Amino acid sequence: MPIMTSIFDDSKTFDRWDLFELQMDMSYTGWVPRGNDVIEFKVIDPPDDRYVPGYSIVEADGDKKTVGPRLKDLNIPFSLYGMPIPITFGVRRLYGNILWAIPLRENIKKSKKGGSGGPTQTTTEYQYFATYAVAFGVPGNTDSTKRDVLRVWADGSLIYDRRGTGQTKIQGFNFTFYPSGPTQEPDPTMETKEGVGMVPAYRDFMYMVIKDLPVAMWGNRPPSISVEIGDATASTYTVTNIQPTADVAGSFSQSFGFADWTRMFYYSVTNGAVNTQCTVRTYDMVSGSLVNTSYANKGDGIGWDNNTGGKTAGDLTHIQGFQFTSISDYGLSYIPWLNVIVGMGRGGLGRQPIALVDPLSGSVVHWLGAKTGFTGSHALPTTDVNITDTYKFSQGYVNYPKFYSAQIVYGQYSADTYIFCQSFYSGIGLAILKLNGDTNVFEVSFIESGLNYDNFCPGTIGYGYSDMMCIDDAVIYKYRIKTGADRKSPAGYVKSTWKTMASTINNVYYHAYEDVYIVMLASGMCYKYDVEGNELASVDLTGKLPPANDHYNFLHDLSNGYLAWQTTADGSTHELDLTFMLINTFTDTFGQYYVDGSTRMFSSKMRMFAGVGVSGGGGWGTGQTDSKQYACSLFYYDRLGDARMPLADFITGMALYAGYDISEIYVDPEIDDEIDGAVISQITSYRSVINSISAIYRIDVIESDGTVKFLRKPVGYDATDFDVADGETLLASAQQPESVSFTFRREEEIAVPQRVLLRYLDKALAYQWSMQQATRSQFIQTNGSNEQITYEVPIAMTAVEAKTLANRALWMAWSSRVSYDFRLPPKFFKVEPGDVGSVIIGQLTYTVKASEVTYNNDFSIGVRGTSFQSDEAVEFNADSGNGYTQDIPFDLGGDLYILDVPLLKGNHDLTSTSQFPLYMHLSPVNKTTAWLGASAYLSYVDSVGFTESSANTNEGVVCIVTELPDTPDSLLSTDTLSTMKVVVKAGDASLLASCTESDLLQGSNLAAFGANGRWELIQFMTVEENADGSFMLSNLLRARNSTDYAVDLHTVGDTLVLIGELFTDVTAVANTRIETALKYKAVGPSQLESAISSKTTTIYGYSALPWTPTVPTITRDIDAGTGDITIDWERRNRLIVPLSDGTETNTLSTNDENNYLVTIRRWPYYTWLFSGGSWHSTLVSDTEVTFEVTGATSLTLTAAQIRTAELYEFEVPDDMNNSGSTFTAQPGSYITENATDNEIVAELGYSDFVAFKHLDIMVQQATSLSGASSGYGPGRMTRVLIEDT
Repeated sequence: MPIMTSIFDDSKTFDRWDLFELQMDMSYTGWVPRGNDVIEFKVIDPPDDRYVPGYSIVEADGDKKTVGPRLKDLNIPFSLYGMPIPITFGVRRLYGNILWAIPLRENIKKSKKGGSGGPTQTTTEYQYFATYAVAFGVPGNTDSTKRDVLRVWADGSLIYDRRGTGQTKIQGFNFTFYPSGPTQEPDPTMETKEGVGMVPAYRDFMYMVIKDLPVAMWGNRPPSISVEIGDATASTYTVTNIQPTADVAGSFSQSFGFADWTRMFYYSVTNGAVNTQCTVRTYDMVSGSLVNTSYANKGDGIGWDNNTGGKTAGDLTHIQGFQFTSISDYGLSYIPWLNVIVGMGRGGLGRQPIALVDPLSGSVVHWLGAKTGFTGSHALPTTDVNITDTYKFSQGYVNYPKFYSAQIVYGQYSADTYIFCQSFYSGIGLAILKLNGDTNVFEVSFIESGLNYDNFCPGTIGYGYSDMMCIDDAVIYKYRIKTGADRKSPAGYVKSTWKTMASTINNVYYHAYEDVYIVMLASGMCYKYDVEGNELASVDLTGKLPPANDHYNFLHDLSNGYLAWQTTADGSTHELDLTFMLINTFTDTFGQYYVDGSTRMFSSKMRMFAGVGVSGGGGWGTGQTDSKQYACSLFYYDRLGDARMPLADFITGMALYAGYDISEIYVDPEIDDEIDGAVISQITSYRSVINSISAIYRIDVIESDGTVKFLRKPVGYDATDFDVADGETLLASAQQPESVSFTFRREEEIAVPQRVLLRYLDKALAYQWSMQQATRSQFIQTNGSNEQITYEVPIAMTAVEAKTLANRALWMAWSSRVSYDFRLPPKFFKVEPGDVGSVIIGQLTYTVKASEVTYNNDFSIGVRGTSFQSDEAVEFNADSGNGYTQDIPFDLGGDLYILDVPLLKGNHDLTSTSQFPLYMHLSPVNKTTAWLGASAYLSYVDSVGFTESSANTNEGVVCIVTELPDTPDSLLSTDTLSTMKVVVKAGDASLLASCTESDLLQGSNLAAFGANGRWELIQFMTVEENADGSFMLSNLLRARNSTDYAVDLHTVGDTLVLIGELFTDVTAVANTRIETALKYKAVGPSQLESAISSKTTTIYGYSALPWTPTVPTITRDIDAGTGDITIDWERRNRLIVPLSDGTETNTLSTNDENNYLVTIRRWPYYTWLFSGGSWHSTLVSDTEVTFEVTGATSLTLTAAQIRTAELYEFEVPDDMNNSGSTFTAQPGSYITENATDNEIVAELGYSDFVAFKHLDIMVQQATSLSGASSGYGPGRMTRVLIEDT
């Protein structure tokens, strides 16, 4: 058959049937569309016959195009006509039938990777979304005012739950529920498709309309929906109070806090007394427990103990630890993607540093100094050749920042963080702080004087830019931050007026899932705008507005499409549906619980607030005086409780459905049982339902006076409704005048059931059918029966209730084994079935319950009855069995660590394919929540979208290093002296276990230690758990696999990632990717990839680069007296090759060259600049000189070369006041011209030519990989002693 070329032409629309026809010719394997360039073609097998197969094409130039399988038919099957419609009551689980649907919506997702001179790979995937209506039958109770959905299952998996304290629904599940009722209106979603007036309201039905449900997890088909519905639901709340432990000062106080909704942690921040450290507590909001208490690290030199006066030596060491200046008025904030708390440190006016603190370790990971005398990247600039107004960037400009907001900007090589802060001081205005994701430089980047903004709101994050909305009264300004924007490139900050509103702005929120802004006005109106400012919807929030200027608007979790807040105006919690702009108010919560606004964080997934500083009612921030005042409190506001229903209501409802009028129904008040609910789901008769119910609930059903009556004698009933006195004549039968007038019959015991089985709906088993039984003991002499009776009632009840009812039915059968038959005179005409009477015959009195009454032609009354025994209240123990209870899984996704380290195994080498292995570790986000696993998604700088790289469900363990090990003198042996202290951040802490020395030497307990770009491979032999839950690691092997280059780069707060085959993944990366940016993210199984933010790192390709050569040796021949030195080293080959005896050897890779770069660090010296009529010195420190060595592992430097390289000798002007002065060499800037050799040695460690004692030196091996810009592998600067020979 002919091949349709449109399949391969991207300019034409692909028809799903083209490929279907193509794949029919299974013998076809390729074609020739461009001369003789052969393209490889491969059909991708579909998962089942509902799909058109996908295909993959590899073109002659190596470019690859992959198109995934695609559904043939997007239609959704409806339910069959004629299916029984259930009638239901109370609380019940119902299985839905689809009554309306539109075809699946198909979304085409394209991604691209590769490029940069190499082949590209383009992938097309198809995603499907379902919109359909599901009916659940008709309610028996006509009152729908309190009817609501409690839980929803999809194919048996719980996806919506308003009962518990967990996640309320999975992401992407949105629906509208219609409870049935006379005023129920047609659904607008259905009307949009079918037309207004063309959709019935289904007023007799309960149904829900599900909107745009992503169906990938159900095999790209709509799942079967079942729901738990309650007729009498009521809004309720649940509060979990997590108590802190005392800090080192004995305090329980918690002043401020932030929710990390990614990791489900809450961090509280409290300053202790003056001159004591800041306390940060970490709470797990899933398990409801305190998991860690840390203190801002001591000795960092960024804060000051005293608040006045100049800087002192004590200030620099700061032995008391770090404190934040302001723990109120929004003086702190939290940056989720960095997982740091940002705030201003304690100090005197003009001296406060701005610090970023890791909450788990307490380490200050970045800071901006605020006093002249601090140098390096931490110092605020005072002069800058590119900036004319130097005051704007002086330290005083960011004094006392009032509040913070943050935005991330993705660039080609890094992701930069921009922090917006507003000064307390009027007229100073806005400062933007930038943390460069590539260089880690933290600096004041931009300012705007004079304008004081009311609030900020981070907005759209695009490729190469991000937006920050700045609110000033009724105007919203947009700052567009472009990639690379900084104080030297102020054009990267583009300000524009985005929207001018009609009145003062109350709040602005950004909903990333829809890419829309929610703008609330003080007038009460609330608008929804797209990013261009076009109005999409509105709602009136008059009297329901949140407190103005929510400075933590970007820290709320809005992912499930809701925003909630608490107000004092009407004592309510309000919830805004961001998708449909509908407001829902919970009016019974505020009086019982209130979270102070300065600490309150909201999660739409959890439908909860988290915070510290609880109010038990009353005004804003009033505080609570009971023992919970210092608790971290989790307030679940949107929960539903259900009420049981009277059995009498079910009986009445069923009678109404059977055709009786309400006036024709009488239910005895003694029928006071309660049930959970009832479901009539099969075609049946009213009589069969009532017969089963009356048998087990001891109900008599009669028709009398035109009324159907449901009667029951009270418990302990000892009265009679009729009495036949002793001697009163009992009438004989008119037809048989000689017959006896009173007979009784006792059934044989063998005819009485030995067992009663009761089938019922068990609420504890998610309303599945269950069974309880009652059995008479076989050891009772009169029990010779093997008979059993089975009752089935469509009622939901507990196992205890069912067991009790089964026993009641069993003993009722036993007590009624004696029957009576007699006739009464006309005066007893009012006797009805169910009446109890006494009949005295001689000396015997019989208590009879009439079961059948007939009226004879002779006006006599025939009575047939059974022996009556009064009922006593009793309860039996019972168990439903081990039911499968479900919670919506906490799919928190995961963390992805890019472990750019040297080869871990020889068989990982990909040199022959021009690729290198990149290691990855997928981890849970915390250490307590059951992990569902995650997938790693990667995207390169020239890629379109993200591509899934790997998936893993094995937890591993990830730690935060809170105390660093010392750098050992030698990296070649086990360090038995140093220890490192770690706190488990995520994963399974039990994996931190000691090993034997033999296991250590064979590779056990290998971990990556550090951060992106500076991972060191390390091993540890001994693990000891501390009392506070931290761990101490000792007996360390450092710089494994030639990671010497990272040994000196560690900081407190670094990460430790345990490496193992089960939880360390590897992916192949093209060599052309070396030194390019990689964006990465971890996505959970129920998360949308597009909704998860990414991180960025630069890939250096350490697994493809040469290893660091050995630490060099330096020798000097002092006998020669020339001052020449010789530097020797050995090459270390990165390729590990396993040998037959089980050992390994290193061989030279084809990418590695036997050429080297030797770098020697100069001693500090001065350079000179002539200005103002004289020469001025400028200190230059740590400058370096390099030497290239080809084909050898040795370098000899003569005295002349040493002098030329200025390794120790510097030039000084002869005349300080003459610009034309000559320069004279001298040994060093601190040494007088006439200094003795001993003085020189004492000052700098060397004398002229021969006396210096060591060099700081680094050797790097050359690589042929073009991606490595330097042309060399990594190296480590090491101080090496010179050996005199």
